[in-house]
Amino acid sequence: MYRKTFLPLLVCILFLGSSLIPTKGNQIENEDQNDVEITLLSVHILHVNEKQGYANVIVEVTLTNYPFDATSVNVTVGFEDINCTNDDFGIYQGSSKVIPWTLERVLGHYYPSDLYSMNFTIKQIPHNLNFTIESFQAEFSGVEFHALRNTWIINKDNHTKGLIVYLNRNIVLPVYQMLLPIILCYFVLQSTLFVDPRKRSTIRVTIYISLIVFIPVFLFTIQDALPLRFFLSIPEFLLVNLLIDVTLYTLCTVLSIAHTRVKYPELFFDAWAIVWSIIIFCFFSGQFYTFTPFQWAGLLSFLFILYGLGIIGLVSRYLNSRKETKRKDVSYIY
Repeated sequence: MYRKTFLPLLVCILFLGSSLIPTKGNQIENEDQNDVEITLLSVHILHVNEKQGYANVIVEVTLTNYPFDATSVNVTVGFEDINCTNDDFGIYQGSSKVIPWTLERVLGHYYPSDLYSMNFTIKQIPHNLNFTIESFQAEFSGVEFHALRNTWIINKDNHTKGLIVYLNRNIVLPVYQMLLPIILCYFVLQSTLFVDPRKRSTIRVTIYISLIVFIPVFLFTIQDALPLRFFLSIPEFLLVNLLIDVTLYTLCTVLSIAHTRVKYPELFFDAWAIVWSIIIFCFFSGQFYTFTPFQWAGLLSFLFILYGLGIIGLVSRYLNSRKETKRKDVSYIY
């Protein structure tokens, strides 16, 4: 009797147990239901303050396929919770308030080629649901739209969990404002090598004094326009290096006038000045900045721009000195 009663009971238990065990198809279906689709992750940049290291942004999130019936969903982007509300069609949309977002990878010392980044990573969705991001967007907005577009260039790099926004400075305006006047000062300095210090020392001394006065004034003037940095920016480095060059050229001018034991002393000391100027420039630029082989090639081209005029002037004076020496020798023979 007990066997007859136990057998149907065992069959019922096995049947109920098999119905409670999820099949592979049911697992896949549940996983599909838990994959929330973020149709859009959008970043609106309203203001960039590279001096303080932040940018004012608004982050917008749009998501669908949320498996629970809820009026709103909180999505955590970075450290900011964004409340996305349901529009009664299963689409949840929300935007943050204006947030001061931290600028990462601060490379202000490379100004005007400085680069900054902002990381917008979705860290959490309620119930730790899986999610996929379909589209990303990053753009300038607000009253500073035109100023931001003329100052910065946006590049973005999306990944499975969010978006990285890169801000590259548009170098056109800084080049005209800062680099061009500094480069012209280098040209003025190098042009003094066309002048013989023994014959026209006054011209050289006047130019050197003018540059010594101009460099500190211009250096202090540009401080308000420079971004946050950890050591000298490129304009500051060029100005300090220019001051070193002026000091070397002044010293060599004095030595070429006072020294008479060296053949062609004015050429010897000017050559010494330009060689040491290039060595000092390469040494300190290598200490302050990290260059790839391609960038070193660009640096050499930049050196030719800065010091090429002086080298040409030095060679020109040397050839003229040789011609004058030959003329004197010929006139002495006759």
